[in-house]
Amino acid sequence: MNLRLPLLAGLLALQALVVAVLLLVNSGTGNQAAPELLDVDLENVDEVAISDGDGNSVTLHRAENGWQLDDGTPADAAKLNEVLEDLKSQAAAWPVATSDSARTRFEVDESSFQRHLVLSHEGKPLAELYLGTSPGYRRVNARNAAAAEIYSIDFANYRLPAKADDWLDKGLLKARGVVTAITLAHDGGGWSLQRGEEGWLLDGGAAGQDAAADAARRVAELLVMGRAEAPGEGVEPTARLTVTDDDGDYHLTLYHAAEGDEYLISSDRVQGYFRLAAYVAEQLLVDAQTLQASDDASGGSADAAGTETGAADGVDSGTP
Repeated sequence: MNLRLPLLAGLLALQALVVAVLLLVNSGTGNQAAPELLDVDLENVDEVAISDGDGNSVTLHRAENGWQLDDGTPADAAKLNEVLEDLKSQAAAWPVATSDSARTRFEVDESSFQRHLVLSHEGKPLAELYLGTSPGYRRVNARNAAAAEIYSIDFANYRLPAKADDWLDKGLLKARGVVTAITLAHDGGGWSLQRGEEGWLLDGGAAGQDAAADAARRVAELLVMGRAEAPGEGVEPTARLTVTDDDGDYHLTLYHAAEGDEYLISSDRVQGYFRLAAYVAEQLLVDAQTLQASDDASGGSADAAGTETGAADGVDSGTP
């Protein structure tokens, strides 16, 4: 009996040592970061190609002044960078499948996918990703083209559209800085707003300060809907706006075809034509009477307080 006690004690000690070693190994493994699904340095990416299962595709290019579409039109760089950073942050913790049949079933295969993303540098692909079916709310099955593993990630395919207009910088026609003057010219006449030291003036007289500030804000925050073809033959401009901001004068030209509700708009600062919602265009084309100072406000309509209100109400577009 006395000999067995030390033997049992030794076995218990050995067991405890084995358990401790196993726990240490497992603990070390658990602290290791899971590999990235999109293992690429985004700073090196100068081209992003996106396609979907319906045959749509779009390619975005990094230029000196930001991301652009194929035709050189500015793209929404903030939106693109956010999506790429989100995809890069996805950790490939544990695969949900690895088989060839699962690729087709989860639609992350070369011939069956919902989104196909290719990131390149100087024409050479750096990374390729397939996004497929959704296993749950805001979850997407994804696969790096260089691997067999399929992962469920926290993402939504709608955030990676494959049409150019979805990546267009909708604010590309915004004013640059503070709007200080607007002149509207059209067949029916027009008007001129000028911001002076004592507030907004309409054709040299007192303007309604709130109405003038609203007009300036609409120009400063102008958003288009998408790209458009040039106006058809015989379509004359509906109106022209001359705007003065921090970078000087520029011109906006609006067109309205009789058979459609939408307007077209162009700017001498940006190449091309763009679709503009009718209600936005109509807000730009207000008549002079809407901008006039009311009789009961004439005494204070152009004072310094009005100037401060105009500046605070969004006349500064915030565009560098």
